[in-house]
Amino acid sequence: MSRKKVEEVIEEVEVKEPHLNDIFGLEDWDLYRAFAVENGYIIKEISPIVTEDGEKIRQFQVVEREIHVPTYEEQRQARAEAYRLEKDPITCQIDSLRDEEQTPEIEAKIEELKQQRAEVVADIQERFPYPEEGEK
Repeated sequence: MSRKKVEEVIEEVEVKEPHLNDIFGLEDWDLYRAFAVENGYIIKEISPIVTEDGEKIRQFQVVEREIHVPTYEEQRQARAEAYRLEKDPITCQIDSLRDEEQTPEIEAKIEELKQQRAEVVADIQERFPYPEEGEK
């Protein structure tokens, strides 16, 4: 290979800049892996190229991560579990205090627990919002 050809090949390799949706082979794996990690993308393997002699050459593509948007039912189940784990124990404390003699201290504790429960419910509803109407 002539000196000029070698320099052109080296220059081409040095200039290679990865982009989203680029398709590449194993020879560029390290370059594209670093690019994907740095930008929060993922690499997926796509259909290989089949050469004339039947050899399969693996190909990959840099793609954006798919973001799962929970369905109404998934959110309903997540809320129910959060209520069971976080709200229900507070409700049980309130119920057990109601069985005791109602002194000002007990009444104050019940009110404090009710406030705590309301905050927990608001937090759960914020963490697990239902999809807008029509997105069910």
